[in-house]
Amino acid sequence: MKNEQKLFKLSFPAKGAYISPARMAISSLAAQADFSVQDIQEIKKMFSEACRSAIEQAYAHHPEKRQSLNVECSVEDSRMNIAIHAKGVKIDLQKERSA
Repeated sequence: MKNEQKLFKLSFPAKGAYISPARMAISSLAAQADFSVQDIQEIKKMFSEACRSAIEQAYAHHPEKRQSLNVECSVEDSRMNIAIHAKGVKIDLQKERSA
């Protein structure tokens, strides 16, 4: 995928039950970008942990006000960048494809 950038946006309710389907979408994008199985497993783990952290940080004091998580994912060359936004909280993740 040399010098080609793909952008993927996803929004889902800020509840733990929705993290798994979102993680599958992110892992599918990583597979299409030729990341190894090991890299995809790491991406899935990092993504899940970051989503849970964003939910906890954004809604810890007012869980009844949960809204949505907004995810932007881009893949360029051998790097995947993921930004997770939740009510004022932003978490950035990066993963280089293994050689």
